[in-house]
Amino acid sequence: MKRIVCLLLAVCLLGACLTACGQAQPQPQKEPQDAETVKENDLPKAPEAPETPETAEAAEAAKTPAEGEFPSNDISASQVVTGERVLENVSFVVAYDPFIYKEKDEEEIRRTTLYSGDMSDQIVTGLHRAGELEAVIPEIPNVTSQTEINKGFDFSEVNRAAGRAGGQDPIYEKGDTHVFFCFDSTASFRIQEEFTCVYEGEHCYIWSLNNSIGEADGAQVAAEFDGKIFDRDTTYFGTPRFTENGGKVNVLFYPMPEGLCGFFCTGDIYSSLEAPQSVAERYKLNTDHAIININSKMLGKNMPEVYSTLAHELQHQICATEAFYYVDSPFVQMWLDEAMAACAEELCYPGIKIEGYYNLLMYFSDNFRKGQSLYNFENETDEFIGAYGAVYLFEEYLTQHAGEDVFSKIHNYWKTSYRSDVTEAQAIYASVPQSFIDEINEKYSFPASISAGFRSPEEEWMSKMTLDFYLEAISPELGQLMSYTDKARISMLYSEVNPLDIQGGGRVIVACENGSFTIPDDAGKGLIFIGLDKNFNVVTEVYTNAR
Repeated sequence: MKRIVCLLLAVCLLGACLTACGQAQPQPQKEPQDAETVKENDLPKAPEAPETPETAEAAEAAKTPAEGEFPSNDISASQVVTGERVLENVSFVVAYDPFIYKEKDEEEIRRTTLYSGDMSDQIVTGLHRAGELEAVIPEIPNVTSQTEINKGFDFSEVNRAAGRAGGQDPIYEKGDTHVFFCFDSTASFRIQEEFTCVYEGEHCYIWSLNNSIGEADGAQVAAEFDGKIFDRDTTYFGTPRFTENGGKVNVLFYPMPEGLCGFFCTGDIYSSLEAPQSVAERYKLNTDHAIININSKMLGKNMPEVYSTLAHELQHQICATEAFYYVDSPFVQMWLDEAMAACAEELCYPGIKIEGYYNLLMYFSDNFRKGQSLYNFENETDEFIGAYGAVYLFEEYLTQHAGEDVFSKIHNYWKTSYRSDVTEAQAIYASVPQSFIDEINEKYSFPASISAGFRSPEEEWMSKMTLDFYLEAISPELGQLMSYTDKARISMLYSEVNPLDIQGGGRVIVACENGSFTIPDDAGKGLIFIGLDKNFNVVTEVYTNAR
């Protein structure tokens, strides 16, 4: 058996851009360690076998590669174990649910969710974050999910076949006023307010509510939007509605809760013929305008965040436009839509948010510690912010392996399919190089009992790719996405006694008490188990709880 050196990760609406969030730490259940001092020596260690000439030779071959070299991460079909139930000489174990979770499809969610089984007598519980990590964790902001932002919109009365009135988009000048629907200061409900145009750019109007933004800041924002954001987003993804015939993107600045940077509202995609005045007023929809909402509290304090949020939300606006014109259904599921918006940010401002979102995922998302799926963006609690960390890292992973234009290809594949039943797996599979497809298939091979649970070869491939993402994202030897310490990795461990449900595309990581792990008899059929050493490198074959 080859030694496998890779690893696993803690992961894993149309888009609210968020900055920070947190959650309570899991409470100690069983012989907890000191919550303030989880050190490297506290990590569980597999027992050492006596050295023989054969083991010495194997150890030499398995040494960490020199800087700049990467060891093999191959997990071939011959290394998939379906009969054995004990993983020996391991410090940590990853349990991965390989099936595809589909948002809002309750039957599919039930079908693809697998029970972890009772692990309480063989895992370390009560692990906490190390004390020095606490100092970098910001206060939990009061944030609003995109689900809440779009709550209450009933599109049944919108006549999408009505078209648009005339061929000219609204045109304004500096000093003009207009009444828009926006959110109140708590982002709890929609209200009407009169905004003033403080600056007219080439591709945007900058609007202010009660002097939320002045002319100088408006000119600065417009210059950045016109000089970089609009061109790059439209080149990669397309043109937002109501900017094709003389119109411009209307950027509304007004105060929002801390932690909410801005958003695009899906209700603001219709014309006044499609949503007549009575409908627009009933559901508080803006019509005939391309609109992005930005938190004015960021002005003067965090202008890079203003710009990256504009890039992010403009991509959402373009996505909604393409769905309206081409697909006749939601364009993509939220997790992939957010990954594309992350790509838009990275295209304009490389690295500006990746570390922050990664930290949110690492330190705050208890749901992801407990098996929430990368594909699940439907969580309506504060914990949903951790999903941004997951999809942002996924965006980095896919771009590194498939090229900078991969999300543009995914977008265009969806747009030109003219089908409402196209899947994320099909779009990704059709958009990546054949060499990457082959690489993933050579690394991972699922037994027939698991393969039978996928609807298509593309789904099975995407599941393998997601596993590869998890394994690569945190590996100290293979990891190219972020750098981190063992103490940060501890924050991603599940360390409670209760068994749990792992969503399709989700995983949990546990610390083994005694250097081995036995797959629970009551574990869900189809779960995949992988053993890790004390340094979080993969050291076992892929074990499956055969269906």
